[in-house]
Amino acid sequence: MNSIGVAITLLAVLGTGLLTVRVWPHQTDPEGRSLIGVGASLFACVLALLVVFGLEAIEPLGVAIPGGAARLYLLDAISAFGTILAAGSWLLFATVYTGHGRELRTPLGAVVGVFWLIAGVAAVASLVAISGGTNGPPAAGVFLGMLRFILGGLALAGVFLIMGTAVRRTAIPLPEASWFAAGTVLFAFASHAAFVYAQPLVVPVLFLLAGLCFLVAVERYPVFETVPAVRLAGRDRLIEEMDAGLLVTNRSDEVQDCNPAAARLLDLDRAAVIGRPLETVLPDTFTATSFDEQSIQTPDGRFLFATSGRVTDVDGNYFGRTILIRDVTAQRRREHRLSLLSEFLVETVRERAGAIKELAKTALEDDASSAPAGTRIRTEIVELQSLLGDIRELERTFEGSPVGHTDAVETARSVAAELESETAWSVHLDAPDQAVSVAVSPALLRAVLRICVRQYGETGDGDVAVTVERDPPAVTIASETAVPTDVDSEERERVTTIVGLAVEQVGGRTRSTTSSSHSELKLTFPRLEVAATGADPAPEARDEVGDTK
Repeated sequence: MNSIGVAITLLAVLGTGLLTVRVWPHQTDPEGRSLIGVGASLFACVLALLVVFGLEAIEPLGVAIPGGAARLYLLDAISAFGTILAAGSWLLFATVYTGHGRELRTPLGAVVGVFWLIAGVAAVASLVAISGGTNGPPAAGVFLGMLRFILGGLALAGVFLIMGTAVRRTAIPLPEASWFAAGTVLFAFASHAAFVYAQPLVVPVLFLLAGLCFLVAVERYPVFETVPAVRLAGRDRLIEEMDAGLLVTNRSDEVQDCNPAAARLLDLDRAAVIGRPLETVLPDTFTATSFDEQSIQTPDGRFLFATSGRVTDVDGNYFGRTILIRDVTAQRRREHRLSLLSEFLVETVRERAGAIKELAKTALEDDASSAPAGTRIRTEIVELQSLLGDIRELERTFEGSPVGHTDAVETARSVAAELESETAWSVHLDAPDQAVSVAVSPALLRAVLRICVRQYGETGDGDVAVTVERDPPAVTIASETAVPTDVDSEERERVTTIVGLAVEQVGGRTRSTTSSSHSELKLTFPRLEVAATGADPAPEARDEVGDTK
């Protein structure tokens, strides 16, 4: 071996040694230990080759370096054993690094360990046979070459793991994966190429290039900062815990993945659904063949909204699609409530504005009635403003949280006092002396009571009776009235509908009763569980209501 070959081998020793030193601080990490194994195996192999290339004899052992074919067998045995060690370490690194190590670490480690043990025995036997003189390749050397091919193939499996994680799951930068893949291919087949072409110098050259490829990947990319296994685990956990359902299909529209939310929303068995055609998984009202966005109503009355997206790689090749499914039942119901509320608001403003218009027309035509009409107009405007405020408050409760701690007695007393001061009719309150706590927000209860009491006062004989009951918690609004007109009946029906939606939103119920002389609306609210001490849990709620007086 001339001085150029020794120099190249020495550079290979420095390059692979630098890789080992660079990765050594990460020896406590599973992927760090595996990558150290790759660097150390390459380093030990080229160091042994340097000794063979650079010395005529190994003086401490007194073993002469064989020449001719035997020398080629010796170099091949050293290179094959180094390749087997590096390939096993690389496979362990690839599985752990890409997030597959949790399931495969123990069995794969056992398999690699067995291969290493067998390769070590074969390498020793081959070296012994070569030192004793041989005219052909030792049987142990041939067996060592077979092991090299097997481990080389497994090393390529690690390359596919790395590249697949980079291309399909985008958890590894593609350049980083490419540098790792290039380094693996270079060292996995270096010794075979050197033996076939009888050029031992090929091994240190390719090992040097492989070490540099690994070194570039380690230096330029965050290999040990946030490893892909952590990124994929975080992504998988997010998918598992997300509220929206997720289905993933292949090119043939067969389900490949189903998260727990999708199984819950569609009432599916996650294990049984894998491999089934998508059209057999989604409800019949879905168009499974091709859609971007789609809404359906399930048989149990829920509303689902699904969006579909194509899964492609960087070159645009189609692999399947994802279907994201969200339960929009609450949103649909809230929109329905708001639409009814808007309709009620429009009708109320129209009727009030019409009444004000008629009063203004009367005042303009008859000077004698202008003063009373003006007073009535001002009253109508004040009442309309107050009613609009109540409706807006009710609208805000639909959009916000309707649940809270409220004393129904204090709220009813506050509403009665306010409306008596604003109107000409009386509100008679019949309520227990103690608080009646309900699981309704103060704003919602106040808005509901104001709308109901005002409506019953305006369509009744001028007096309204409000009764608060403790068991179950309920508020009844009643008025004595003659047979209501069609307009009064229609307005009262709108009020009952809106109030019913608001009360049902918090788990309560309404009941309306109307006769020729009496009308009442009973609002039953969910009970607020009181602590065993008997203390009223709603002092803040009463203060909030009291501040609105």
